[in-house]
Amino acid sequence: MSGLNPNEWHPPSSLDDIRSDSEDGDTLPHQDDSSSDLSVDERPQPFSQRELNDLVRGLGLSKEGSELLVSRLKNKNLLTPGSSFSWYRHREKEFTLFFSKGGNSFL
Repeated sequence: MSGLNPNEWHPPSSLDDIRSDSEDGDTLPHQDDSSSDLSVDERPQPFSQRELNDLVRGLGLSKEGSELLVSRLKNKNLLTPGSSFSWYRHREKEFTLFFSKGGNSFL
C-alpha cells in the first residue's frame, strides 16, 4: 500500500485480489473449506450418569418421562456403561432428621 494515495485505494473485491495484491509478491495457498486443522469428533458421545441426572432435572421431566428418555437413550447406546435411572419417591426422607415432630426445629 505504500506509495498509493489513500484517496485512490479501493478495498479488494475478492480473495484472488487480496492474493495478487500481496506486497512481497507471495500468494496465499488456496485452502479447501472442507479441510481444517481442527478435527471434530462426530461420533456419538454417550451421556454419563451426572449428565443424565442434569438433563432429567433440567428438563423437569416426570417419572414416566424420565424413564422413557432413559429407555430411548439406552436403545441408541447413548449412555455410558453403568449409567442408570432411579426415581426417589421420598426425597424428603434424608432431610427429616433436621426436624422434630413436636414443632421444635433443630435448625
